[in-house]
Amino acid sequence: MSGLLELEASFLRENQALVHDYRNVDWESMESILRLVSMLEKTVVKYKEPNDAIKGAISGVFTEILGKYPYLSAIWKKFTAVRYQFDGLEASVATLWDAVTRFPDSIELWCDYLSVLDANNAGTVEERRSKYETASKHVGYHFLSHPFWDKYIKFESDNGQWDNVTAIYKEVLRIPLHQYAKYFKAFMAFNNGRIAESDRVTKEVISAQLKKTQTVVNSIWQYEAKIKRSTFTLDALPSTEITNWDAYLTFLSTIRADNRNELINSVFRRYLIANALDETLWIRYIRWLLKSKAYDDEVLILTYKHANEVLPSSCKNLRLNFLQYLESNYNSSPDSFYEEYCIFIEHLAKMWPSNSVLVTKLLKLIKRHQFGNKWGDDTKEILQQQNGYTAYLELKINAYLKNNYRKNETLTKILNNDNIGVLLVELIKMTWLVLKNKIKTRKLLMQYGKLPIVKNSAPFWILYYEFEKSSKNFVKLNSFIHNLGINIFLPTTIKNDILTDYRDFYLTNCDNNEHQAVSTSSDALIRTLLDINSGHIDSYKKIDAKIPLSSRKTYKENGHPGIITNRPLVKNQITTESSKKFSQFAPALPILKNLEKLNQQPKYADYYTDEYLLNQKST
Repeated sequence: MSGLLELEASFLRENQALVHDYRNVDWESMESILRLVSMLEKTVVKYKEPNDAIKGAISGVFTEILGKYPYLSAIWKKFTAVRYQFDGLEASVATLWDAVTRFPDSIELWCDYLSVLDANNAGTVEERRSKYETASKHVGYHFLSHPFWDKYIKFESDNGQWDNVTAIYKEVLRIPLHQYAKYFKAFMAFNNGRIAESDRVTKEVISAQLKKTQTVVNSIWQYEAKIKRSTFTLDALPSTEITNWDAYLTFLSTIRADNRNELINSVFRRYLIANALDETLWIRYIRWLLKSKAYDDEVLILTYKHANEVLPSSCKNLRLNFLQYLESNYNSSPDSFYEEYCIFIEHLAKMWPSNSVLVTKLLKLIKRHQFGNKWGDDTKEILQQQNGYTAYLELKINAYLKNNYRKNETLTKILNNDNIGVLLVELIKMTWLVLKNKIKTRKLLMQYGKLPIVKNSAPFWILYYEFEKSSKNFVKLNSFIHNLGINIFLPTTIKNDILTDYRDFYLTNCDNNEHQAVSTSSDALIRTLLDINSGHIDSYKKIDAKIPLSSRKTYKENGHPGIITNRPLVKNQITTESSKKFSQFAPALPILKNLEKLNQQPKYADYYTDEYLLNQKST
């Protein structure tokens, strides 16, 4: 975040319009963002020699905007001009390099960056040539990339590198550009003048290539002509343009051309500028990269990172797909992929601090990277690694609980009270299911079960419940059931699943002594749950039907015996449903019964007379 609002009070008073626009900026409105940028530019003009605090605050606002929307090339250009005024040429060049790094598909930004380098002879010729080569990989196949190619050819011509000029022309002639014809004409002149006669390309070869390129240009023009918006905005791309882009990509997949992959890649990248906030399009593009098998891990990782920068934080699928990609390719380069994985996990943890799935995924890779086994390891070596992983978990948990740890590794950096339960569950599972140490398992459950941070941890209490079930410890189980909703707070549907499961488990496994203990227990909750008196289990929907009519009246009494009202009831209560259902469908809106009777006058019944007559009739 910018430090704009932390500047001196005098600055804030003198620039109330800027402060107002910053405080009230609507990040979903381009008009609001551009108004803020305009106020920043006016402020820069106002302060001819601003101090470092003002420089940092204004630059911070630009950084904040471009951090959210790195595809805003116009704002990158404005920010570059501001940095030049504040800190000179070197700072502005660094800003432009940041721009083309984070928005590598912008022809405009690349041309600005390369022009600044050439105009100021920044770096050696070889260093600048390397930048040109990088730019050609990103924007060279764009249909309107002729400004870049003109600049590239001029750069090599000015340095007298005619072999390089020849190589550029030969590459450009293969690309279906909007101004392809001028490059064929220019190459014909260059071929007859600058190239040694023995190295010249024959007119027949040039004409054959011209015919190929012209054919492709003519065929794609029907799609290029329909592209009305090729820049990034916050507005949704019109459906007609989406249809055109999709048809364009489909068409390119059918053509026969040596550079078909490059053409499809370029169109995809241009489509992603105009429709950058569409997560499904990014996923579709990455799937194409994988399917084409023409791009290495570096390209795919950079693409995932660009998508992560552009997409809003609510888009989880692509980011989780990136983690899956790193996991799947871990074996090809364990150390580098593990490092990438940890860096990205830390980034996601800042974005979604309460998401415990991130800890689960990280633990899986930590175990694989630090405590994994090789093919052929004997039992002793395998067990040693399992013990090491378990000790590692316990060490991290205890250090966290005592607040005595350094945030010097990814796991400790992302731990908080919302996700520490994942480590607890993993430690207990390892101790119980892998190391088969039931005594230690019970000790851990008792120790961690007292912590306030696990009172609403569904994974922890489900594991606790399963462990006590495995031991058929009905005393512990009954105590656990009693505490649901009192000391242990789980989602309603999960609690309902546990109660339903426990009724079945009890009747199947409870012996007579345990049954008698529960039957004589004073715990009304347990007795009601297990329906001891009737000897069998009924669902919640059937319990009310088993209650005698005389007792059922109490449900209608509004706190006073004999005053009966029909209170509104929810007919489709969530407590009667299984949580499995909600994994696919959201719970329905409540349906109320007796709502129309809410304002009815209560009925006054002679309680003793009604009860007496009812009993007489039944006998």
